[in-house]
Amino acid sequence: MGRAAGFVRNIMVGRNGLTRDVLLRAFDEAGATGTRSYLTTGNVTFEIADPLDATFASRVEDCIEKVLGRREPIFIRTVEHLADLVESGPFAGVDSTAVHERCVTFLPSERPWNGQLPVVGRRQDVTVFAAVGADVFSTTRLVGGRPGTAGPLIEKATKVGVTTRNWNTIERMVRSPD
Repeated sequence: MGRAAGFVRNIMVGRNGLTRDVLLRAFDEAGATGTRSYLTTGNVTFEIADPLDATFASRVEDCIEKVLGRREPIFIRTVEHLADLVESGPFAGVDSTAVHERCVTFLPSERPWNGQLPVVGRRQDVTVFAAVGADVFSTTRLVGGRPGTAGPLIEKATKVGVTTRNWNTIERMVRSPD
């Protein structure tokens, strides 16, 4: 059994009937055990024999679609992989006082980033500065009182759907005593 994390795109737990219990049950019904939810944006850790099995992800997506009435992709990474990313310190050179958020954007595992870096948003509110395979790192700034968002910028560059999480969430998930 391996510990993994799933990041469901474009949902807020508690809206449209997708409660925390319903979300965790979707993972359990797809074959996971030891599920645990983090925050309200579709972040779940779980145990499963092969966390990167595409049929598992599809079964979770099926369960969520039954509740929401729309299909939302799930991006899965092993907790070991996330721990390696945290250990590598992708934000070590970033002045935390100069940014609003540190973020990681997950692309589909089979679609690693291959674009030029850095990429800066039109409003100068987001900077995509590094990538490790299908995991892309960025910082956001407040411009005119609004934070930048990396997801749309990365989707435009890659032509695939992605999901973005605050780096603090990833660190918390890795440190969690599951």
